[in-house]
Amino acid sequence: MNTPELSEETGIILPLTDELAQWELRIAQRADQLAAKTERGRNHDLENWLQAEREVMGDFAKPPVDFAS
Repeated sequence: MNTPELSEETGIILPLTDELAQWELRIAQRADQLAAKTERGRNHDLENWLQAEREVMGDFAKPPVDFAS
């Protein structure tokens, strides 16, 4: 298992695993597709990313169910 490393160049913690990096790559690619084909474009990177995350990760990106309600 890889341990996380802080990139001194970017200040970003690098992914723990190659699998996580693959998920992030898929999400980034889908976000780029959404930006290219929607009216939102690149001015709405966060919205594009969150939508791409929901699409790519499916059930993993859904908020947890609140059973107390």
